Amino acid sequence: MSVNFKKIFSFLWGYKITTTESPLNGKLEVWYRDGQYVLDSEHANYSFGSLHRLFRLIFMDVNPVGKSVNNALLLGLGAGSVIKILKDEWNLPVRIVAVEHDPVVLRLGKRYFKVDEYKDTEIVEADAFEFVKQTQERFDMIIIDLFIDSNVPKQFTEADFLDRIEEIMNPKGVLIFNFITRSQSQKRIFRQALWYINQQYYYTKDLPVLGNNIVIIARKY
Repeated sequence: MSVNFKKIFSFLWGYKITTTESPLNGKLEVWYRDGQYVLDSEHANYSFGSLHRLFRLIFMDVNPVGKSVNNALLLGLGAGSVIKILKDEWNLPVRIVAVEHDPVVLRLGKRYFKVDEYKDTEIVEADAFEFVKQTQERFDMIIIDLFIDSNVPKQFTEADFLDRIEEIMNPKGVLIFNFITRSQSQKRIFRQALWYINQQYYYTKDLPVLGNNIVIIARKY
């Protein structure tokens, strides 16, 4: 199949490049859709599909330009949608620390999405909870996009984790926390996290984005 025909075909139906199993995330698939690679789990897009569109809308709301965002912590790298938006689409001269626990996701991200080739970006293979507990760095922006398939693991919505997130955020920092609220249990976990974050921050906003996604945006001032 020629390169041009592949691209045309990707806009019509898309086609699967590879399927692999991850001990952490289950089935992962790389597709070629709309002229680009896309990473999916069984029930959710992990990068460069609907998730990419979602974070475009989030950053339009947050508008980081002129906000003195010198460094950002990304918990849940996926295949690098957030990095591409900040670096290539917003052209922000921001240093990014991206934490990803799943070595299979990292391998796919490096092979198909070149996620390790961005300037001023440090990729850390680690559990997000352990990284947050141990880091001594403070951040201007913290983005939490932590999912197993379509669920945010409960430990990332509890007080120990959320308190530590608040501690490692700079005084004028912003928190962005992505949730899927398709089921009643997902909605309950979201409401619990939102209630707690409301107690921590001066300004909070829950932003519905693209159907079942709701994003918490919080600032200390």
